[in-house]
Amino acid sequence: MSVVVPPYVISCKYENSLQKQYLLLLLSHPNAKESKDAETHMWMQTSYALISIYKTRIAALENALREAGTQRQLPRSQRPGPVEYRKLLQRFKQFLSTEEKFWTHLVVRIQRQFGLSEARSALATLSIVPDTEPDIDERDAGKHDHFRFPPEPVKNGPSQSLTPSQRNNRRATLSKALVVLGDLARYREQYGDGASRPRGGQERGGRSTRGRGSQPDQPRTKTYDKARACYESARDLMPDEGNASHQLAILASYQKDTFESLVQYYKALCVRSAYDPAAENMGNVLSKFLEAWKRRRKGKAGRPPSEDPTGKKINSLSFKDNVILLHALWRLGDDE
Repeated sequence: MSVVVPPYVISCKYENSLQKQYLLLLLSHPNAKESKDAETHMWMQTSYALISIYKTRIAALENALREAGTQRQLPRSQRPGPVEYRKLLQRFKQFLSTEEKFWTHLVVRIQRQFGLSEARSALATLSIVPDTEPDIDERDAGKHDHFRFPPEPVKNGPSQSLTPSQRNNRRATLSKALVVLGDLARYREQYGDGASRPRGGQERGGRSTRGRGSQPDQPRTKTYDKARACYESARDLMPDEGNASHQLAILASYQKDTFESLVQYYKALCVRSAYDPAAENMGNVLSKFLEAWKRRRKGKAGRPPSEDPTGKKINSLSFKDNVILLHALWRLGDDE
């Protein structure tokens, strides 16, 4: 019989240990070859790995709740309940909050330890207050001891200024950490009111409407302002890297703004350090748009052009839509 280990148990056992090792590379041995892309590996192997587990479990519970709403033949004791869903969602939001604190402190630590004065404006934009107090290595006294940050170099000890290449590398690390903060803010916004309303239980975001007629809650409009600010700050710090623009394209897709999404995908690719996954994602966006355009064109075949009250013919595609269509035809082609 297999045992499913909850995500928070995995977090307690493995995440802190892995993070501590990656922090040693990033902060104590930043110039070692092993430290290359350490911040990306730390994100993927700790924070994002656990986020993926949480998202999978939440989605599975949502599906089970929907099925439970339509299949009443199962005994109540065997049906997943909305309480279990809410508890898991709450643990996930607590985990995201803790991760946000961890990565925020990493941003502050990198900026302070390596003297990246050019990043101060980014921190100010994001309302991140620089901490002038160095991290200490006492087990019970350090205010950031939970995150196991290594001690900082002694200020009055021998110091060596960064070379231009080293400074650029430290700035790139900080920029990637800001992208991570944007991702965490994006997930918190997505799951702030629940991923989607579980149909097997109470209406999301409000009290039960049982006995009071149909009073569905209106979902709050998700803005992703904080995530956007993090991505834009990361892009401003490293304009030659495409990762942040790729994330901005994802935000645009949430808002159903295909044109803005296309623009950001191009920005992610047309830089010195292009973000390669943007090419495939942009192809998917253009492919979906082209297929939708073909369906609309077939559906309107033989129909006369629509007219507004003034007698002018209405163009079914806006200028932006035409631009998207042009790029879709360039990239994908059309045999018709």
